[in-house]
Amino acid sequence: MNVLFAGSIFFMGNYILNSMLNAAGDTKSFRNFLVTGFFLNLALDPWFMYGGFGIPAMGIGGIALATVMIQAAGNLYLLGRVRRTGLLSGRSWRLMAPRREAFRRLFGQGFPASLNMLTVSLGIFVITWFAGRFGKEAVAAYGIGTRIEQIVLLPAMGLNVAVLSLVAQNFGAGKLARVREALSRALRAGLLMMVAGTVLMMATAAPLVGLFTDDPAVVARGAGFLRVEALVLGAYVILYVNNSALQGLQRPAFALWIGLFRQILAPVPVFWLLALRLGWGLPGIWWGFALVTWSAAAVSILYTRRVMRELEAEADLLLAANSGPPAASGPAPGGK
Repeated sequence: MNVLFAGSIFFMGNYILNSMLNAAGDTKSFRNFLVTGFFLNLALDPWFMYGGFGIPAMGIGGIALATVMIQAAGNLYLLGRVRRTGLLSGRSWRLMAPRREAFRRLFGQGFPASLNMLTVSLGIFVITWFAGRFGKEAVAAYGIGTRIEQIVLLPAMGLNVAVLSLVAQNFGAGKLARVREALSRALRAGLLMMVAGTVLMMATAAPLVGLFTDDPAVVARGAGFLRVEALVLGAYVILYVNNSALQGLQRPAFALWIGLFRQILAPVPVFWLLALRLGWGLPGIWWGFALVTWSAAAVSILYTRRVMRELEAEADLLLAANSGPPAASGPAPGGK
């Protein structure tokens, strides 16, 4: 952890540089870095951990050092890609001097998103605490199940980046019809992909969990978790896409409030009621999370539609005000 904390500036640098590339429509450069970093980790992790070829054995700290070095190399690569976009130049560095309005807008967009990520971490803590009431096998099953679920959700996470970039660019250009089209297409594509994910998780739940453990109790509980979560994949797509669209529309606070509801405020009483009070046990936690997530997805649909209607109404009023009254028709030349 000391090594990772010391190198955290390189992690942050890559996040910032990737955000710049996303804003320019480049989602491939970060992919290239991640793929290359994966193979570099395969080589450097065991080398630094066990030593050899002039490198002393550093144990677990060696893995951390290799990771930090790869992140630093990523800074150099992504910085070069950003400079090619023209977003950074000698004048750009001078513009980094603090300006109140620019920093206020950056803070207004970024702070709610950061707090939303905090709610996700707290939500994992809540679920783990309740699952822990039913033994270490339940906690292990939840941990394994979420890893599998995250792999299935990767396409939806990729849609987030696309939606955020397309919505932000078109909203800035005043193209609300394109915003609605991007949102609609992303939802359709994401939901179709998650239909395949649902079928996969339902049909292969036990074998997938079995890849990570031989404990039959963990496999049984993990399979139960995946079968319930398979029915929630569509809700995740709706939440992710709508939250990204709202952030692109400069409405980032909604993700924070819906995150608080979905991760903390609703799960605590729902888990207590279903798992403990009504005696559903561990499945009560899984079904409770499904109920809360679909409820949050429904709210996000209603709120996003409301925001779009308001923005379109404002655009229509502005267009009408700028067009003004039609010009009066005078007599034709010659008095006829």
